Amino acid sequence: MIDGKVYYIHVVREGHTLYSISKVYGISQKEISRENPTVVFGLRVGQALKIPAEPVLEDEEEQVEPENFTYHPIQENETIYALSKRYGVTEEEILDHNPDLVIDDIDIGTVIKIPKKIFTPEKESFGAEREPFVYHRVEKGETLYSLSREYNVSIRQIRKANVQMKGSPKEGEYLRILVTEGDGDVVNPVLEDDPDIFLVEDTAQFTDETPPSFYGKSINVALMLPFYLDENDERVVIDTSEVDDFGNVIENVTERGENWIYPRSFSYLEFYEGALLAVESLQESGLSINFSVFDTERDSATVQGIIDNGDLRQMDLIIGPAYTHNLRLVAEYGEQRRIPVISPLASRNILLDECPYLFQVRPTFETEIEKLSAFISGFYDKNIIMIHPGDSLEAPHVDLLKRRLFYRLSFYTFFSEVVFKEVVYNDEITKNDSINSIEHALSGDVKNIVIIPSDKEPFVSNMVSILNTLSTDYEILLVGYQSWQRFRNIELQHFYNLNLHICTPFILDYTRDEVKEFIRSFRESFHSEPEPFSFAWQGHDITYYFVTGVARYGRRFRNYTTRHQVDLLESEYMFRRGNNRGGFENKQIHLIQYNPDLEITKVATEEQGTWGNR
Repeated sequence: MIDGKVYYIHVVREGHTLYSISKVYGISQKEISRENPTVVFGLRVGQALKIPAEPVLEDEEEQVEPENFTYHPIQENETIYALSKRYGVTEEEILDHNPDLVIDDIDIGTVIKIPKKIFTPEKESFGAEREPFVYHRVEKGETLYSLSREYNVSIRQIRKANVQMKGSPKEGEYLRILVTEGDGDVVNPVLEDDPDIFLVEDTAQFTDETPPSFYGKSINVALMLPFYLDENDERVVIDTSEVDDFGNVIENVTERGENWIYPRSFSYLEFYEGALLAVESLQESGLSINFSVFDTERDSATVQGIIDNGDLRQMDLIIGPAYTHNLRLVAEYGEQRRIPVISPLASRNILLDECPYLFQVRPTFETEIEKLSAFISGFYDKNIIMIHPGDSLEAPHVDLLKRRLFYRLSFYTFFSEVVFKEVVYNDEITKNDSINSIEHALSGDVKNIVIIPSDKEPFVSNMVSILNTLSTDYEILLVGYQSWQRFRNIELQHFYNLNLHICTPFILDYTRDEVKEFIRSFRESFHSEPEPFSFAWQGHDITYYFVTGVARYGRRFRNYTTRHQVDLLESEYMFRRGNNRGGFENKQIHLIQYNPDLEITKVATEEQGTWGNR
């Protein structure tokens, strides 16, 4: 008896839960929690609980009354996400209790109804609930990609459940695979007939990283790109540029082969091919996709006609257009209809501040500069050299890099301690002193961090050639732009010799099973091979990521980009907004280096780079 009240004393044993204890004593979980407040933090083996001998009968499923809400007036710069963290509830709970709330257009002073946190323990049973797995014996030719499609789980989930596995699965090896169906409901397939599969139970968590099954759902997707179909239909070309001696026009007729493709449409057709493979793989998972393709012809009138005809009215997702003047029209329409619009290829942020339903997949130039500045600033005690041609068109980018670099350097040391040299290299200034004008800036005592903020191939090629010659006498680390990867007339060996560091949003690993499977599917479908910088990779990743996101979260997808994680081929996405009324930019960009051993590797930590080996 305690304070005149009769109690049982229950000592918690292994496997006991609040629900099971309440059933044994015929008392509600709430009453146990009231007498033992610490149980809201979880039960511990050996813990002693006070159980009232005469419980108070009450409805465990009582409704939430008005006094169980907090009414919060929105302050400047406050978001629903911030409120969810402040009050310990989910964003969904806040949105559910405020159905008229427009999440991207909340006025200051708007009163938000927030449910108070109520500690009601879940009903549980004795023994920990476990996730069912099957053990699969790997057969010859099977890959992680094929297994993920067979069992409808992600490759990441298979790897997480098989931490002992190194690289690709080996023939005869057993892998644990979580068995799911529908939206994560556990199924118990008939396994007795297959001696190589047997059901086990485990406590591994089924996380939100695993894409759900899409049975019973349908998504309307539009792809809008300039395919130039009319130009591709022109199979005969008549050249009338020549005349004979009498002034008569000579008609030279050229018939194009059946495999001829209009050059300007080639990259966009590759994007379409990659997108098509993503759609097919999702359809095999059970998702119904209505995939509509529009040729924008790079013409605003054509795009406006598609909008006016109502072709986009029922869309859940719009990918494209590619060019800014067309993208603006569709982005404005997407905002009116609350349809996510994806900018697949542009890297300029002209529209991001004004289009809240726009997603820009390629990181902006400013994001690239920020990453490079953070990396270079780690060499604050080295000899930092910036070489550029003094081109007025590139001057804004050069100035931005210098501003961000000196801002970053201020975190490490005083400006007076930084050795920074700027070399303007052009025909007027250095025509009589080419290699020496650069060598004079180099140091023989410390490492030289050389930055070339230019994407002009002739200039970069010339500078890299000179630096490669000087690298036999000086220690040089070269920093450049991601556009250098597409240069065709530069000596690639020089990149490795100079330990080039650049930023890129794309990393393609040909040893991954899913990459191998994509190449195989691409080859079978289109009788060609996707090249390393083919738009096919981006077409697949963009389509797969956004279709699964819209399928999972519907119109609220914009609120859950941080949660939506799927395995892609060459991309990783981390979408962030610059302001509450703007669109989303992918901020995920990696630092890679060309190593002297002829390997290209991802730098371990993006802002540290190889500082540890300085």
